[in-house]
Amino acid sequence: MPTKLTKVACQSCGANLSIDESIRFVTCGYCSAQLEIVHDPSTIHSKLLEDVVKRQDAVEDELRILRLEKQIQRLERNWESFRARVSTKGKDGTLISPNKLGPILFGLFAGTIGLISMGLAATERQWVLALLAIGALMLAYFVPHHGIRRANEFAMMRSRYIEKRSRLRSQLSSAERTLRFAPMKRSGKPSRSS
Repeated sequence: MPTKLTKVACQSCGANLSIDESIRFVTCGYCSAQLEIVHDPSTIHSKLLEDVVKRQDAVEDELRILRLEKQIQRLERNWESFRARVSTKGKDGTLISPNKLGPILFGLFAGTIGLISMGLAATERQWVLALLAIGALMLAYFVPHHGIRRANEFAMMRSRYIEKRSRLRSQLSSAERTLRFAPMKRSGKPSRSS
């Protein structure tokens, strides 16, 4: 059975193309435009594949932007949750991040009390003062040790957060520029070089 040929106009240069009804994609023999043959119930026409690809690229760029925005929001929520968990609240309700100064000052104070108590316990021979001295000296070691470790962990997590947020914002900015300054729609006609 002979194949039925249909005439379709090229969307790029307007040339008549004779195509088989089963053809889905074709390259124009006159202008080399790549076309999709659309078989609608009432008509058959061609569509420039370049336009389809541009629309698909734009949709992919928009999806990438949405994904990056969600990643930034998730990062912000996780950071605020972590910060609230490891920080203390001031009298006015503001969060005070872990730092090294407080534990070090406490350690110096407790160590001083411990040494004074130890000296008094040795001269007065009182076991209660000796116990107080031992407790104060233990606090002078463990509180700064724990506080400094916590402050270092906070500083490391903060550094990671800032680095990741900066990287995501840079990617988002790049994706927005790509979408905003996408190439203008070309006519599809071949350029003639002289």
